[in-house]
Amino acid sequence: MLSDYELDKLFVKQISSVTRIVKNLPENDAVLSACTRWFQILQKAKKEEKFERNYILLMLHRQLNDSDTLGFPFNDERQNELQTVYQITLKPADSDDNDDDIQASSSSSNCRCIACTDSKSHQNEDQYQRLSRLNDTLGKELQVLQSKLNILTERRKLCLVKIDDMQKANRMFQKDIDNMKKIFLSSPVTALKKLTLNECPRFFSLMFKGLCQSAQDSEKFRQLDERLEQVLREHINHRSREAVWQEITKEYDALRAEFDRRYKQIIEDQETTQFQELSFYGKKCLMILKTLFIESFNGEKQLKSNVIAYLDKQYETLHRK
Repeated sequence: MLSDYELDKLFVKQISSVTRIVKNLPENDAVLSACTRWFQILQKAKKEEKFERNYILLMLHRQLNDSDTLGFPFNDERQNELQTVYQITLKPADSDDNDDDIQASSSSSNCRCIACTDSKSHQNEDQYQRLSRLNDTLGKELQVLQSKLNILTERRKLCLVKIDDMQKANRMFQKDIDNMKKIFLSSPVTALKKLTLNECPRFFSLMFKGLCQSAQDSEKFRQLDERLEQVLREHINHRSREAVWQEITKEYDALRAEFDRRYKQIIEDQETTQFQELSFYGKKCLMILKTLFIESFNGEKQLKSNVIAYLDKQYETLHRK
């Protein structure tokens, strides 16, 4: 059974066809008046009368197409009820000898219309079944695409969570860097307070104790402390103290800068690598989604174009970052 939407669509198509036929006919006020009257009647059809409305319009179309004029019941102004006219058209042709020529001609025309209508109804039913099957197929494909989209959406959410975690970790790294700066500022004071001439100074060992990652790093600081001891003993007098401290300060600044650079570079490399991996993964997901969508979607071109444009935009956004 055709849906209301399909019946309305066929009705509009038939109206256009009848209008073209009337325009091509010689001037006939009776035909034009009858068509106008029936257009108004048919347009007022209720929802449950749409099939009868289309059937009657199809019969009107057939009469105009076959004889360039309108016969019974369209030329009878007393007939204006859809159900009544529909029932009349369904009755077999009356062969009573008392019927006049007009009614006989109209009945013959009605029979031809009914046969044509039945054939048209079967064609419409077949077309509806084909469209229904196609709609089911597209619905299943849409469900598959929706499932894939949901999966990609969940993956995107996970990526966003990872990015958020990275940003939080970055803020924590920044706090660690700030703490290291404080250590660098306070450690020299603590080391100098513990500095004596009776034992080997542990100036650098104390200051960089928290940054030593291996025994090799500790050994380097111990060697610097030994050198500091040597320098202090050789230049204990006040006249050379300034030069000694300049040398120590220079080495200290160089070493501190090296550690700053090392840790800063490590953190930056980690952040860059993680962000690039997430960006690449996101772009890859978008490309896969776009390819699947293009290959499997057979819906409206405008919708397909809008979805592809949206995916391209998201891909370009990730690419620029």
